[in-house]
Amino acid sequence: MPGWAWIAIAVAVIVVVAALAAAATHRKRLHRTEELRGRFAAEYDRTLKSSGGRRKGEHELEQRLERRRELRIAEVRSSERNAYESEWRQIEKQFDEAPLPAVTRADALTATVLADCGYPMQAGFDSRAALLSVDHPEAVEHYRRAHGTLRRSDDGGLSREDLYESLQHYRALLDDVLGDGPPQHPPRDDGEPAPGFASGGGRRDSR
Repeated sequence: MPGWAWIAIAVAVIVVVAALAAAATHRKRLHRTEELRGRFAAEYDRTLKSSGGRRKGEHELEQRLERRRELRIAEVRSSERNAYESEWRQIEKQFDEAPLPAVTRADALTATVLADCGYPMQAGFDSRAALLSVDHPEAVEHYRRAHGTLRRSDDGGLSREDLYESLQHYRALLDDVLGDGPPQHPPRDDGEPAPGFASGGGRRDSR
């Protein structure tokens, strides 16, 4: 067989191997994308948008998973849950007379709950929310909205309705962190949902 024929065969083999490797890499990437999308839900799209693309966004989500594996998120004890519920009832009562201090108190309670669960609180809010999104990808948006409203309060101009909405976002987050999902609370006399957290055990370490 002429030498050029062997060269042609070698080139063809290299092309086929490269094509197979590229296809395998593509399938692996698609599989990872589906895993991340399934794990983070709406947080996946939000991160890709804020990161400026799929590659950067997925890298950010993978980094969150790595940081989360280094944490030990503890189960919430019933005694702690009772204390949280008692504090929340006081916050609801305070809101009627002093909306902004009540929302500030709700933010502090949320920080206490997250710290007791094992989330690092020394990091900034964005880093804390990013870690929280690994375990609570839907509820973390409640945290961002509630915290965003509280930050805007420094500029003034927030209505009572704005503050009440922020309070409900804090409660929705706590319901998810402390329970197995948002509860269906019976309405209050004024038609608003009653305060409280989801029943059942807290989140266990999912490493």
